[in-house]
Amino acid sequence: EVQKIYDAGHEIGNHGYSHKDLPTMNYENIVLDIQKCNETVRNITGHSPTLFRAPSGAYDNKTISAAENLGMVTIQWDVDTLDWKNISADEIVTRVMSKVGNGSIIQFHTGTEHTAEALPEILELLSEQGYTFVPVGELIYYENFTINNNGTQIKEDFTVS
Repeated sequence: EVQKIYDAGHEIGNHGYSHKDLPTMNYENIVLDIQKCNETVRNITGHSPTLFRAPSGAYDNKTISAAENLGMVTIQWDVDTLDWKNISADEIVTRVMSKVGNGSIIQFHTGTEHTAEALPEILELLSEQGYTFVPVGELIYYENFTINNNGTQIKEDFTVS
């Protein structure tokens, strides 16, 4: 499945290998977990991920540092569909449409009961509102940013007058 997704032109990121709560782990084990996922993706696609999102969105400074020291950028989402709770397709659509904004990163899960059913309507509604869709790697900042507690990157202004 990863190869098919990659071959279709989609970006493959790193979500950790074991899906553990990384802030409870020591730095070395976080690095090993991220590296193992990178190696697995590289063995499948021939390319290593450059983006990292921590399992459950749980991260701390050592998690971000581990990813950065591996040459990766940590991302987060700002719209949680709650699809992992197996809510209905209509509820997923309503959640997304009530929370989305310019630059939003929407969290969807594979293997959930109603996500595939909700996605076409979400894409249609967002398109009608003028939104376009890009890979996360084209949307995010790579330098001079922080991530606020809503998961949104904030560009730091280093203008000197």
